[in-house]
Amino acid sequence: MVFLFSLLQFLKIKMLNLCLEISKYYIWYKVNTIIMEEIINSVLLEYEKSTFVIELVRYKTDTQYVRIEQVIHTQKENTTNKLRINASILTDIITVLENYQKELWKLSNLQPQSYFSKERKDEMIKRYFKGISIPDLALQFDSTPQIIEQVILNQNIEVIENKLPKSNKSRRYFRKK
Repeated sequence: MVFLFSLLQFLKIKMLNLCLEISKYYIWYKVNTIIMEEIINSVLLEYEKSTFVIELVRYKTDTQYVRIEQVIHTQKENTTNKLRINASILTDIITVLENYQKELWKLSNLQPQSYFSKERKDEMIKRYFKGISIPDLALQFDSTPQIIEQVILNQNIEVIENKLPKSNKSRRYFRKK
Protein backbone atom coordinates (compact mmCIF):
# COMPACT_ATOMS: atom_id res chain seq x y z
CA MET A 1 0.00 0.00 0.00
CA VAL A 2 2.78 2.43 0.90
CA PHE A 3 4.56 1.53 -2.32
CA LEU A 4 1.45 2.32 -4.35
CA PHE A 5 1.01 5.64 -2.57
CA SER A 6 4.64 6.65 -3.20
CA LEU A 7 4.33 5.58 -6.84
CA LEU A 8 1.24 7.79 -7.20
CA GLN A 9 3.09 10.73 -5.64
CA PHE A 10 6.03 10.18 -7.97
CA LEU A 11 3.77 10.05 -11.04
CA LYS A 12 1.91 13.10 -9.87
CA ILE A 13 5.15 15.08 -9.57
CA LYS A 14 6.34 13.88 -12.99
CA MET A 15 3.02 14.87 -14.60
CA LEU A 16 3.16 18.27 -12.96
CA ASN A 17 6.73 18.84 -14.24
CA LEU A 18 5.70 17.71 -17.71
CA CYS A 19 2.74 20.12 -17.70
CA LEU A 20 5.03 22.96 -16.63
CA GLU A 21 7.47 22.18 -19.45
CA ILE A 22 4.67 22.04 -22.00
CA SER A 23 3.19 25.33 -20.80
CA LYS A 24 6.65 26.94 -20.83
CA TYR A 25 7.21 25.94 -24.47
CA TYR A 26 3.68 26.96 -25.41
CA ILE A 27 4.18 30.44 -23.94
CA TRP A 28 7.59 30.75 -25.68
CA TYR A 29 5.98 29.76 -28.98
CA LYS A 30 3.14 32.28 -28.56
CA VAL A 31 5.48 35.14 -27.63
CA ASN A 32 7.84 34.46 -30.54
CA THR A 33 5.13 34.03 -33.15
CA ILE A 34 3.19 37.20 -32.35
CA ILE A 35 3.99 39.85 -34.93
CA MET A 36 5.10 42.80 -32.90
CA GLU A 37 5.07 46.14 -34.63
CA GLU A 38 6.14 49.67 -33.87
CA ILE A 39 4.37 52.58 -35.51
CA ILE A 40 7.08 55.10 -36.38
CA ASN A 41 4.90 57.79 -37.93
CA SER A 42 1.22 58.18 -38.66
CA VAL A 43 -0.78 60.63 -40.76
CA LEU A 44 -4.55 60.95 -40.96
CA LEU A 45 -6.13 62.42 -44.07
CA GLU A 46 -9.86 63.16 -43.95
CA TYR A 47 -11.95 63.98 -46.97
CA GLU A 48 -15.68 64.17 -47.66
CA LYS A 49 -16.36 60.45 -48.13
CA SER A 50 -13.08 58.80 -47.14
CA THR A 51 -10.56 58.77 -44.35
CA PHE A 52 -7.00 57.55 -44.89
CA VAL A 53 -4.58 56.48 -42.17
CA ILE A 54 -1.03 56.21 -43.53
CA GLU A 55 1.47 54.68 -41.12
CA LEU A 56 5.17 53.88 -41.29
CA VAL A 57 5.52 50.57 -39.44
CA ARG A 58 8.57 48.60 -38.30
CA TYR A 59 7.96 44.94 -37.54
CA LYS A 60 9.82 42.69 -35.15
CA THR A 61 11.91 41.34 -38.02
CA ASP A 62 13.25 44.90 -38.69
CA THR A 63 11.35 45.12 -41.95
CA GLN A 64 9.62 48.41 -42.61
CA TYR A 65 6.30 48.85 -44.34
CA VAL A 66 3.91 51.60 -45.24
CA ARG A 67 0.43 50.65 -44.14
CA ILE A 68 -2.48 52.47 -45.75
CA GLU A 69 -5.98 52.07 -44.39
CA GLN A 70 -8.94 53.65 -46.15
CA VAL A 71 -12.35 53.94 -44.55
CA ILE A 72 -15.12 54.82 -46.99
CA HIS A 73 -18.01 56.50 -45.20
CA THR A 74 -21.47 55.67 -46.54
CA GLN A 75 -24.91 56.05 -45.04
CA LYS A 76 -25.39 52.32 -44.48
CA GLU A 77 -21.95 51.19 -43.33
CA ASN A 78 -18.27 52.01 -43.36
CA THR A 79 -16.04 49.95 -45.64
CA THR A 80 -12.39 49.45 -44.76
CA ASN A 81 -9.56 48.66 -47.19
CA LYS A 82 -6.05 47.92 -45.97
CA LEU A 83 -2.82 47.84 -47.93
CA ARG A 84 0.69 47.05 -46.71
CA ILE A 85 3.58 48.13 -48.96
CA ASN A 86 7.17 47.04 -48.48
CA ALA A 87 9.49 50.04 -48.17
CA SER A 88 11.85 48.69 -50.83
CA ILE A 89 9.24 49.02 -53.62
CA LEU A 90 7.75 52.29 -52.46
CA THR A 91 9.59 54.47 -54.97
CA ASP A 92 8.34 52.37 -57.89
CA ILE A 93 4.76 52.64 -56.69
CA ILE A 94 5.06 56.40 -56.20
CA THR A 95 6.41 56.78 -59.74
CA VAL A 96 3.52 54.79 -61.20
CA LEU A 97 0.96 56.77 -59.20
CA GLU A 98 2.48 60.10 -60.29
CA ASN A 99 2.32 58.98 -63.92
CA TYR A 100 -1.33 57.97 -63.50
CA GLN A 101 -2.07 61.33 -61.90
CA LYS A 102 -0.55 63.19 -64.86
CA GLU A 103 -2.55 61.06 -67.30
CA LEU A 104 -5.77 61.73 -65.41
CA TRP A 105 -5.11 65.48 -65.48
CA LYS A 106 -4.52 65.34 -69.23
CA LEU A 107 -7.67 63.29 -69.87
CA SER A 108 -9.98 65.39 -67.71
CA ASN A 109 -8.39 68.81 -68.41
CA LEU A 110 -8.47 69.53 -64.69
CA GLN A 111 -5.81 71.14 -62.61
CA PRO A 112 -4.62 69.41 -59.45
CA GLN A 113 -6.69 70.30 -56.41
CA SER A 114 -6.39 69.51 -52.76
CA TYR A 115 -8.75 69.87 -49.87
CA PHE A 116 -6.91 73.03 -48.79
CA SER A 117 -4.52 74.91 -51.02
CA LYS A 118 -0.99 75.55 -49.82
CA GLU A 119 -1.82 79.22 -49.23
CA ARG A 120 -4.87 78.36 -47.13
CA LYS A 121 -2.86 75.85 -45.09
CA ASP A 122 -0.14 78.46 -44.50
CA GLU A 123 -2.75 81.03 -43.47
CA MET A 124 -4.38 78.50 -41.14
CA ILE A 125 -1.06 77.72 -39.45
CA LYS A 126 -0.18 81.40 -39.20
CA ARG A 127 -3.48 82.13 -37.44
CA TYR A 128 -3.03 79.09 -35.19
CA PHE A 129 0.38 80.40 -34.11
CA LYS A 130 -1.23 83.75 -33.31
CA GLY A 131 -3.39 81.97 -30.75
CA ILE A 132 -6.69 81.41 -32.55
CA SER A 133 -8.36 78.25 -31.29
CA ILE A 134 -9.13 75.29 -33.54
CA PRO A 135 -12.94 75.71 -33.33
CA ASP A 136 -12.54 79.35 -34.39
CA LEU A 137 -10.28 78.31 -37.28
CA ALA A 138 -12.92 75.78 -38.32
CA LEU A 139 -15.47 78.59 -38.53
CA GLN A 140 -13.09 80.83 -40.47
CA PHE A 141 -12.15 78.13 -42.99
CA ASP A 142 -15.62 76.57 -43.25
CA SER A 143 -14.50 73.14 -42.06
CA THR A 144 -14.70 70.85 -39.03
CA PRO A 145 -12.35 71.17 -36.06
CA GLN A 146 -11.09 67.61 -36.65
CA ILE A 147 -9.95 68.43 -40.20
CA ILE A 148 -8.28 71.67 -39.04
CA GLU A 149 -6.50 69.78 -36.28
CA GLN A 150 -5.33 67.13 -38.73
CA VAL A 151 -4.00 69.73 -41.18
CA ILE A 152 -1.98 71.24 -38.32
CA LEU A 153 -0.73 67.81 -37.21
CA ASN A 154 0.25 66.90 -40.78
CA GLN A 155 2.55 69.94 -40.80
CA ASN A 156 4.37 68.41 -37.76
CA ILE A 157 2.98 71.03 -35.38
CA GLU A 158 1.90 69.95 -31.94
CA VAL A 159 -1.70 70.77 -31.11
CA ILE A 160 -2.22 72.35 -27.71
CA GLU A 161 -5.11 74.09 -26.07
CA ASN A 162 -4.86 77.85 -26.52
CA LYS A 163 -6.46 78.77 -23.22
CA LEU A 164 -4.57 80.00 -20.20
CA PRO A 165 -4.87 77.74 -17.19
CA LYS A 166 -7.11 79.05 -14.47
CA SER A 167 -5.45 79.58 -11.14
CA ASN A 168 -6.97 78.21 -7.97
CA LYS A 169 -6.24 81.36 -6.03
CA SER A 170 -8.91 83.95 -5.84
CA ARG A 171 -7.43 87.40 -6.13
CA ARG A 172 -8.53 89.96 -3.67
CA TYR A 173 -7.33 93.44 -3.95
CA PHE A 174 -7.21 95.47 -0.80
CA ARG A 175 -6.68 99.13 -0.53
CA LYS A 176 -4.07 100.32 1.95
CA LYS A 177 -5.31 102.46 4.76
